[in-house]
Amino acid sequence: MQDKPALQQGLSRDLASLVSTLRTPVVLPFIRAFFITMSREWSHIEALRVDKYLYLIRQYLNASFTFLSRNKWKKNLLEQWNAIMEEIPLECQNMRIPNGLRYHVMDIWVDEIEKVEGEAWEKEEMKEALETLVLPVEKMAKDGKLKPLRNAAKECLADDRLRA
Repeated sequence: MQDKPALQQGLSRDLASLVSTLRTPVVLPFIRAFFITMSREWSHIEALRVDKYLYLIRQYLNASFTFLSRNKWKKNLLEQWNAIMEEIPLECQNMRIPNGLRYHVMDIWVDEIEKVEGEAWEKEEMKEALETLVLPVEKMAKDGKLKPLRNAAKECLADDRLRA
C-alpha cells in the first residue's frame, strides 16, 4: 500500500533478494510460487498500482537469472526453470494465464538476461545456456494460442542483443 515509488522499488528489490538467501533446492519452487501468485492475483491489481507489480516481476526475473548464473547455468536447473516458465508466465494454451503477465515477461526477458551476464553472452561457452534459456519464448512464438502472443514472442527473439 506504499505510494512512494522509491519505497515501492526498494521493497520490490528486497522481496526479490530473498531468492539469493535461499538454499538451491528451495529457489525454483519459491520462484514458481511467486509466478503462480502473480498469475492468480493479476486481475485484482488496480490500474493505479500495476507499475509496482510490473517492477516486482522484473526484479524476480532478474533474481532468477542471477540465481542461474551463480549456479553456472547448469542444464538441470535451466530445464526446471524452463518448466516453470512454460507452466505459468509463458504457458501457450491456457487462457487463464493473464496475457498482461505474458507480455510483460517477454518484454523484459532480454533486458534482464543482459543485466546478468552482459557481453559474456557473446562467448561460445554461453551459447548452449542461452539456447536453452530462450526455449519457452520460442515455444510461445510457435505454439501461442493468440497471434499477438506469438508476435510478441517473435519480437523478443528478434531483439538485436539476443541475436548478437
